[in-house]
Amino acid sequence: MESPIYSYLRRVHAEIAQLKDGSPYSTIPAMANVDPNNFGIALATVDGKVYEIGDTREEFTIQSISKPFTYGLALEDLGSEAVDAKVDVEPSGIPSMRSPWPKEPAGRPMR
Repeated sequence: MESPIYSYLRRVHAEIAQLKDGSPYSTIPAMANVDPNNFGIALATVDGKVYEIGDTREEFTIQSISKPFTYGLALEDLGSEAVDAKVDVEPSGIPSMRSPWPKEPAGRPMR
């Protein structure tokens, strides 16, 4: 019998794979050369079981999605008080892809 988790992921994958709006972001070479038809979902449970559907073995660039992972690692390594003293929301108030950048605020990274 098929796992209910796998059944759900299969249904979600089939539904979302039909979406073909938009195009790859062409300004970043690593993204411009990606096959827009590649799409996969991977889910890992806390007990180590991994469920995969679609193009999960294709390499891809993670770009800005790396930020939550890096933030989580920093929290784990340093604790929330130390991280919160240095990291906050975008200090400029300007959307992250807008240019030109304002001067960096003292003591905080731009992104």
